[in-house]
Amino acid sequence: MIYPQSEVICPKCKHRMPRYTGARAQYFSCGSCRTYFSDKSHVIRIEGDFVKEMSARIPIGSVGKFDNIDYVVVGLLIGKEVNTFYFWNEYILYNQDHGYLTLSEYSGHWNIVRPISAPKAKGSNYTYEGVKYDLFSKYDMFYAAAEGEFTWNLIPKKDNKVSEYIAPPHSILREENDGKVEWHQATYLSPDALKAAFKASLSVKTASPVGVYSNQPNPYIEKATWVWKYTIGFIIGIALVLFLQMMITPSERVFNEALSVDTLPGKPESYKTFVSNDFKLNSALGYSSLRITLDAPLDNTWLEAEVNLINQTTDDEYNAEVGMEYYHGYEGGENWSEGSRSQDKILSMVPDGTYKLSITPHTESTTSFGVRPTPKVALYNVAIDQNTAITSNYVMVILLILVYPIYVWIRKSTRESSRWGNSEYGA
Repeated sequence: MIYPQSEVICPKCKHRMPRYTGARAQYFSCGSCRTYFSDKSHVIRIEGDFVKEMSARIPIGSVGKFDNIDYVVVGLLIGKEVNTFYFWNEYILYNQDHGYLTLSEYSGHWNIVRPISAPKAKGSNYTYEGVKYDLFSKYDMFYAAAEGEFTWNLIPKKDNKVSEYIAPPHSILREENDGKVEWHQATYLSPDALKAAFKASLSVKTASPVGVYSNQPNPYIEKATWVWKYTIGFIIGIALVLFLQMMITPSERVFNEALSVDTLPGKPESYKTFVSNDFKLNSALGYSSLRITLDAPLDNTWLEAEVNLINQTTDDEYNAEVGMEYYHGYEGGENWSEGSRSQDKILSMVPDGTYKLSITPHTESTTSFGVRPTPKVALYNVAIDQNTAITSNYVMVILLILVYPIYVWIRKSTRESSRWGNSEYGA
């Protein structure tokens, strides 16, 4: 437990205040009447007073442990940015052997602030301990309320000029007043860490952070790093699986034949069905994906085909409809075309065995007076390849894998946009 070394009496209301720092502090603000006075060489002088009432989450006398060292709260401050409505709280902490620390709090965001030596200038920014800090804000500030004991004059002749540079979870602060420059480093402190530091002081209150603070860590930056690392690994793994599949079960053509488009006798709108000889499917995996490809010399017409594969041992059938169309012309001084003269369909997981191909084509017929209708397409070609790699499945898996990394990237970018949205200097 840390006890006051002495006490000081307010010259106006005679309120007794604990004095934890002995002779170190020379300026005081009464928590009862808000009178601000000095005590230099045992000469007490009223310097002024603070109009705004002090309201603190951590009362004077509370003890917090930082870096395994006990510090006592000896002073409370409310800082205000000139010509704005921005207020924040500062808590001055003291240890007899290790000196002073400052805690600052704004909208539930906490920082522990320590004095540092001047960093190295790098353009409009600074570098400290090898880390680059970016300019975030510049403002003038003063203290609107105070309570406790302090080593410096809280009411100088001029307002303090502050420049803030950030490298989350840290920021460095350049404070200048009347030609004197001081530097501090602030480190973001979570509410849980604050409660842990003051766990012996049950009166400490915290509030949930509001918004994104200037040096608040972005949890999605670190998460994005390892998420993208593993995502790239997964994608490489999927590519290797596809490559191995193509090596183990290379694509092989098992059927390829040019067929004619013929109508049934006396039925010009009905087409003959072609039935192939037996052919075998034989894959190292015992099954394979088949690609059925049709192509025809289409000329402003269409062709559709009903395709059936019949297993000669089990009578199982595998069906597909393949259709294509191709139209072209000249209009408005330009040639145009649409459609394709080739089309394919995939039949997946077809077991090995002996099969027959049954295929029935359909197309437009030419009709003219006194002439028997004839199909516009006379020939078409059918090809069947086994062990076709269905790359679309792998693409779908990759797209699903990318959903979470993209979500993390969006959250990371959104938080950074929120952070820099509070700065006039941009990211």
